[in-house]
Amino acid sequence: MMSEIKEMETKHNGCEERLSTIEAQVLGRKTQNQSYHNDLKEIKDRLTSIEATALEKETQAYQERSDYDLDQFKKIMTQGLNLSWTNEVRRITRLDVREDNGMRPMRVELKEVEDNGRIMSRLNEMRRNKDARINMLFIVPDRTREKWEKVKKLRGELKTRKEQGENNLTITRGKICMKQSFWNTD
Repeated sequence: MMSEIKEMETKHNGCEERLSTIEAQVLGRKTQNQSYHNDLKEIKDRLTSIEATALEKETQAYQERSDYDLDQFKKIMTQGLNLSWTNEVRRITRLDVREDNGMRPMRVELKEVEDNGRIMSRLNEMRRNKDARINMLFIVPDRTREKWEKVKKLRGELKTRKEQGENNLTITRGKICMKQSFWNTD
């Protein structure tokens, strides 16, 4: 009788161990699913905000504005960034509400990722070249919310370090680094 009770206790303990293992797996999957759910919600929110600001494509006026925006974008690429622009643009949309002065930010989606890199690499040249500068031109890469928060945190840290007297710092590839000079004196 005692051996049967011990055997049942052993089986019971084994079942409890398996149950706790399964509970841990379920809990891990719940947190993973919650993470996926949050990511999906963020994507849906971004799509909703984009859809809310999108222009109606059916009208003739939209096509004229779209052609004008494409011409303006090509002008910025050729005059401001000194790029010969022959590549295709996936979509151009104007953001914000139209005002009397007509100045509104433009969101440009390029078909090729390499084009984005070419544009971003030429920004410093354009900023240095006073003749090619186009008034009120700000080019910002599209980032997710997490990337924006990381960049904001890095900028804050860079600012505090500069206020503390550290000079010659810059943000490069997601890190705060010393600026490299062409003529290295070390």
